Amino acid sequence: MVSGTEIMAAYQGLKTGLGVLQALHATAKGAAINEVKFQLTQHILDAQQALTAASNAEAEATQTIRNLEQRIMDLENWDAQSESYELADTGQGSLAYRFKDAVEGGEPPHWLCPHCYEHRQKSIMKHEKLPVGRCDTLVCHPCGLELVTKGVRMQAAPSRPIPKAVNPWSGGRR
Repeated sequence: MVSGTEIMAAYQGLKTGLGVLQALHATAKGAAINEVKFQLTQHILDAQQALTAASNAEAEATQTIRNLEQRIMDLENWDAQSESYELADTGQGSLAYRFKDAVEGGEPPHWLCPHCYEHRQKSIMKHEKLPVGRCDTLVCHPCGLELVTKGVRMQAAPSRPIPKAVNPWSGGRR
């Protein structure tokens, strides 16, 4: 027959085994939960990175749109401004763009450099009198163009580098 002590010992053994089994089960559950937590955290980080990249792309696209809208406004403004000028003879066969007398804008009469005008830039030419030969010129200081309007140049014009053409679609400015 089985004594009470043996029953108690068996009971304690079963109880201990059950505790170990529950501990193993809890450990397995904890490891599985930790793995799920890790994967979930990784997915959240990936989603945050994707949102940041999308936000940056949106900001860049918005800035590009603003730049293009500004470029369109600049072109439209230039088209409106260019209506105030006409190509005319400055003297001795040189041509430049003259401010039209009929246009009322409060601006004094002036000439625009034909080179700069073709690149959609308003560069007012300056009247200068050269002491040698006593010739009158119109000079565009940004690009270096000189047009003789009266008299004869007694000396060769100083050598100036030819300016690089500005691409109106590149948004570049001089």
